[in-house]
Amino acid sequence: MEPTPKTAAAAAAATNAVGSAAIATPAPAPATPMNTKPPPPPSPSVV
Repeated sequence: MEPTPKTAAAAAAATNAVGSAAIATPAPAPATPMNTKPPPPPSPSVV
């Protein structure tokens, strides 16, 4: 299956949309896109 201009454009658009969403979505600092671990639960003393 050879890549055609249409599929290439669609892939580029999808990548651009994902990148834009990542930029537009506020992330906790420091931003770690590759970190999939959920944040630690708040300690009882803080709550």
